Amino acid sequence: MSLAASLLPSNAAVIGTLDSVTANALAQESMPRPVNANDSTYFVFTDRYANGNEDNDGGSGRNQQGFDPTNVAYYHGGDFIGLKDNLDRISRLGFSSIWITPPVLNDFRGYHGYWGLDFTTVDPHLGTEQEFQDFVDRAHELGIKVIMDIVLNHTADVIGYSDTDSNFFHTPSSYPYKDAGGTTFNLNEKAQFSTTCTVLGQSNCFPIMSADVSYPREPFITSESKNAKRLPEFLQDINSYHNRGDASSCGWAAGACAMLGDFFGLDDIMTENPVVVQGLSDVYASWVTRFGIDGFRIDTAKHVNKEFFDAWIPAVNAAGDLAGKGQLTVFGEAWITNAPELSRMIRKYQMESLIDFPMQLTVTRYAAGYKTGTMLSSAFGYDDYYNTGSQTDVIRNAYGMTTFLGNHDMGRGTSQVDAWTQETGTKLLNRVKLADSILFLMRGAPVVYYGDELGILSTGSNEYARQDMFPTEIGPWKTMRRIGADPIGNGSYLTPEEENHPLSVHIRALNAFREANPGFVSGAAIARYDDTSVSAWSRIDSSDNHEYLVVANNAKTAKTVSIPVSTKSSNFVGVFGSTQTFRSNAKYIVKVTIPARKAIVIKAAKTLTVPAAAPVLTLKVKSDTTANAPTLVAGTTTKTPLVVTFLARATESDDWQVIGTDDSPTYRFVLDSWVWDGNETMQFAVIARTYDGKIAGGKVISVNYSDVSLD
Repeated sequence: MSLAASLLPSNAAVIGTLDSVTANALAQESMPRPVNANDSTYFVFTDRYANGNEDNDGGSGRNQQGFDPTNVAYYHGGDFIGLKDNLDRISRLGFSSIWITPPVLNDFRGYHGYWGLDFTTVDPHLGTEQEFQDFVDRAHELGIKVIMDIVLNHTADVIGYSDTDSNFFHTPSSYPYKDAGGTTFNLNEKAQFSTTCTVLGQSNCFPIMSADVSYPREPFITSESKNAKRLPEFLQDINSYHNRGDASSCGWAAGACAMLGDFFGLDDIMTENPVVVQGLSDVYASWVTRFGIDGFRIDTAKHVNKEFFDAWIPAVNAAGDLAGKGQLTVFGEAWITNAPELSRMIRKYQMESLIDFPMQLTVTRYAAGYKTGTMLSSAFGYDDYYNTGSQTDVIRNAYGMTTFLGNHDMGRGTSQVDAWTQETGTKLLNRVKLADSILFLMRGAPVVYYGDELGILSTGSNEYARQDMFPTEIGPWKTMRRIGADPIGNGSYLTPEEENHPLSVHIRALNAFREANPGFVSGAAIARYDDTSVSAWSRIDSSDNHEYLVVANNAKTAKTVSIPVSTKSSNFVGVFGSTQTFRSNAKYIVKVTIPARKAIVIKAAKTLTVPAAAPVLTLKVKSDTTANAPTLVAGTTTKTPLVVTFLARATESDDWQVIGTDDSPTYRFVLDSWVWDGNETMQFAVIARTYDGKIAGGKVISVNYSDVSLD
């Protein structure tokens, strides 16, 4: 599939052929997988899951401690004890990982945990540090990793601004900043300076400004909020914040506005400040070494600068090594629904994964019957652009993208499907099952939002998608309809009976299938077929060279389709969602009948059909506007799946370096700036490897950057 790419004339010269010794030495056996690629994750909103200890609820009232279980915007009582006591239920659902909302000490007005005041300890509404440790230990006993939600972009809103100027940038100027070691450097900010602390006539302002620092706005902290922020110590220093005011004042525009402005009023941390980089590295490394955290989900990651992550990710991974965990699971939130833009971000940042918002839109709407099978298949056409190759120790490609159907911000996955279809009852239930099937059977690491496995629907986004799993005091949550079951009323969702909900049974079966078929989960994903209602793709098990075929149908009637595969003259036996047997012919075509609103998996009885010799691939370089960078494209007509290795060197006297691999046609690799490393001309080559180990090198081409650059 070609996506907005065009070959420029005379942009590459063939200068030779890759020798067989080099090809055999450098051919990669498989495309590397990110550390999270085999995980399935259950996302829990801790305050709303289970109340194991009522003594920590905060009974003095919502205006003092934030507790009000009758209001959707306050604490309801869920805690670490309740979470620990219900981990067996999550284990029975088959999840290998649990992601929890931020456990840090929080502004009590932000019951959700994303308004932090002390990043070094837990919030007492949720329990004690020992109770948190007990929860982590129990999860590990059950073989479940713990992923901690964190916020690196901002803190709770404590800083105010005494000036009334709404201009985000103010008068252009630059000012020096001194780091903790006394080194002076220039942040090139646009700033104005004020040495006074007047708050529109108020007298309770605590002086915080120093004579050698100026700011875009005139920040202040009231005397009553002076000690609100605690640890790490940089939180108390005004030099640790951008002090520009709300990003809404500049329309959330890309660039300085999105990176430096306050996120809905929350104090934006100056993450380019080396004191901040060190402080946040130390504090989150300590969560790994003290409590045994296995990874992090990073809130508002797209509002944090790349240079921060270049330092922070190696630091927390070093803590993972120290704790005997190796590389941690790290995935960021970048609410970007455009796949090319999201892919450029993952190639830019070091984190292994981003949350896959573009795929979420496609899958939920396809399952609802709103989008076609062709639209679903086309979404996979962007997967090559997530591949970052060998530039860092952190592997990043589409197999590690964090996939989901809904969440605590946008609303539940059940409601995402419900909103795009007119069907009800069993038909709606089957559409949600279809969405879950695709989520678990496509590439990526699936996340299920707590309660979606019970058919809970959200009445909106944010607060209205954060229901209590224990008996609720919110009236509308008692009576709201559910998919596949009656409203919960005064009951609890955490009962043995609820574990028999049809969506729970379905998700349990999907997790069991993934656990029983690890080669399917880690296998190459190859798009095979699409039409107005059907989408199909293969997963190739490299451990035994068998092909699985996933076929999804969102139509209201059964469909019979002929699908190209890589295993000829073989039975394909149903292994999930079907017990039927189909057969491919000598022309590599299998005819499959797929029921309405359903996805099935069939597996070839024979091993892959492989050629007598590995194919010699053609190699071109294209100016690719989707990637916004030059892209290598390796061509072949063979039907057999390959692992394709891309090589680069600056001159003939240099050693060849592996820059990346691909295992799904079209075989391609984006040549970001790190590949060129300042060289105007580079040589490239490609190697093909079949799944039974045959290897072939191809022509060597020389490419001038200016001929293909999109600069």
